Amino acid sequence: MLLSEASTSIYRQCIGTFAQKYPDTPINVVSPQTKDVIKIVLEKKYDVLFTFENMLSSSNGYDYIRIDDDPLCLVLPEQGPELTDIKDFSPLQDMTYVGISHEFSTYLVGDIEALMRDRGFIPKIVHTHSKLQSVLIAVEQGVGFSILPISVAEEGKYDVRAIPLHDRGASRVVAWKNANCSEITTLFGEFAKKHFTGELVRTRGRAEESPLED
Repeated sequence: MLLSEASTSIYRQCIGTFAQKYPDTPINVVSPQTKDVIKIVLEKKYDVLFTFENMLSSSNGYDYIRIDDDPLCLVLPEQGPELTDIKDFSPLQDMTYVGISHEFSTYLVGDIEALMRDRGFIPKIVHTHSKLQSVLIAVEQGVGFSILPISVAEEGKYDVRAIPLHDRGASRVVAWKNANCSEITTLFGEFAKKHFTGELVRTRGRAEESPLED
């Protein structure tokens, strides 16, 4: 299984139930850097994915369930400024922007930069981090503000305020191979269709695929 960092909450919703239902089923879980997920998905190395829909192509041999949307949000310290208009970032002009680096995810950074451009906003001071955890710690401790997927900011581990921005985001999915996959993968797909209530999206399988990892 491949587990993206921002999809941890979806994994938590099902892995306990699946393990209890099929206690003799071996599970191998890998959590790569977000920047590597697209390459790994294209290589079809893993049979089950917890990731974003935009990491998948329309005919890549994975069926998936669209679980929810994960919009970007403004992340502020508890004592940070109030925003009356989320389209206006001018109250943040004198604050440090604590951002995620390209090393973590070029895709995420691109979305955040586009969101700022839409608002005509250029931060004066920028700190970058390669881990979401260190970004949230910095914001919590009053270093500055950030923009992150709301699923990350609302996990409750840090004392921060998350303000949904809605204009950019991606759907989180659980996906599984639909061709030349292991018996465990087929079992998980049937389990997922019963466990999750989101929209099921089917794609074309690829006969030349060979299963490598669950």
